[in-house]
This record gives sequence, structure tokens and C-alpha cells, in this order.
Amino acid sequence: MQKNDHPLKGNVSTAVNWRLFGLLLSMVAVGLLALIPYGLTIAGEEFSSAMVPQLLSQFAVQILLYGVLILAGMLLGRRIGLGAPVLEKLAAGDRPEGVSKSFLRSILVGLGAGLLMILADVYLFAPLVKDQIQALGETVNPPAWQGFLASFYGGIVEEILTRFFLLTLLAWLGSLILRPKEGKTSPIVMWISILISGLIFGLAHLPTLVEMGIALTPIFIIRTLVLNAVGLYYGWLFWKRGLGYAMAAHFATDLAVHVLGALLLP
Repeated sequence: MQKNDHPLKGNVSTAVNWRLFGLLLSMVAVGLLALIPYGLTIAGEEFSSAMVPQLLSQFAVQILLYGVLILAGMLLGRRIGLGAPVLEKLAAGDRPEGVSKSFLRSILVGLGAGLLMILADVYLFAPLVKDQIQALGETVNPPAWQGFLASFYGGIVEEILTRFFLLTLLAWLGSLILRPKEGKTSPIVMWISILISGLIFGLAHLPTLVEMGIALTPIFIIRTLVLNAVGLYYGWLFWKRGLGYAMAAHFATDLAVHVLGALLLP
């Protein structure tokens, strides 16, 4: 990535790649809308026209929030050498070059991680939480098509929130202590930021369990953190390759978990 001057100096409008901003915000909109069927199923609700005003209101608030987060991620990322080079080229109308093999590798690793998550859940954690699951009675299992749509939310929205904004913010704060050299922050700062953002990424999945009526016992918390440890890989990809790679890997993982998992598991 190219070295940049501090983006908070001078006119913000000249420091922001507005084409990239528009692309990322449009992607967020797609991800938010795609999650609705899956979210309603998890909550045990069915879509009705009466929900439309509330859904539109929530959507508008979320778009405003993510607009701010994207802007912050872009401004702070420029200061420490983090960003979305592949997506920048797409936003500019250019065809990214030399990323096919590495993109494919990221996707394959993401798929592999998703399959490992399924195996770990079935053979390691399922026997440990069998009694708690049975006590719930009939559990909610969204169909594969809803899982496919929800994968866009994970690959896009969660990566913008957790990596593009949060990891960047943490790395920028760390760079105030260990000054970045040549536009790139210290590896120590980056790994600490990856670990913290990865932990938060895992914990952020706990509310879904609550929606499903599952008590947050220690074993369920450990299960959630272990199964979402792949977030550390997304963080590393974001650091080394940029946001597009992290999105691709995350999307592939979610496809394995939410689509293959729905098709193969009872």
C-alpha cells in the first residue's frame, strides 16, 4: 500500500475515496437486506407487511451508522497503511490484477475453516451441550437459502464493522504509542489489534444464542469463541491483503456453515 499523509489534516473531502465509500455502503445495504429472512427465522417470526415500517426505520439507522464507520475506517486506515486496495480498483472501474490465485487461496481456506467448524461442533461440542439443546425442545434451523443470503451479511457487514472499522481503530490507537514507520504500523500493534477484534467478533455472536433461547453457560461461551476463532485469519488477511480478501474468506466460511451445514445436518 502506498504511504499517505495524515488524512485528518486538511479537507476531509479530498482525503476520502468517495467511490470506495459508495461501493462499501452499497455492499452494506445488500448485506443488511439479505439478513432479514434469516433473522426473522431465528427470532421465530414470519414476515408481514406490518413489519415494513419498522424494518425500513432500522435499515435507515444502520445505513447512517455504517456510513460513519466506513468513513472512520477509511480515514484512520490511510494513516497506518490499512485499507481495501482490491475494492478501490473495483470502485475506480479498474480490473484488479494479480489477485486471482491469492483470492482463490483465501476462499479455499475460508471454506476449509467452515468445514472444520461444522466438524468441531458436531463431534466436540454437540455431546457436551446435548442436554441443554434437548431441554429447548424443537430448535430453529434456518433453511439453506436463508443461510446463503445471511452469508452476505457476514462477509460484508461483519467485516466492515469488525476489521475495517474496529481493527483499524485499535491499530490506530496502538500507533499513537508505537509510531508507524513508512505509513505502516508495528506488527506488535497489529497482532494485539487482531486478537482483540477477533475476541469481540466471537463474543458478538452470543446474542444470537440468546435469541434462540439458549442460556449463556460457560460451555456455550467457549464453543462460540472457539468456533469463531477463524476471525483471527480474517484479521490477518485484512492486514496483509486488504478488506476484499477478508470479505472473500469470511463469505466462504459462512457458505460452508450456513449452507452446507443446513443441507447436511439434521
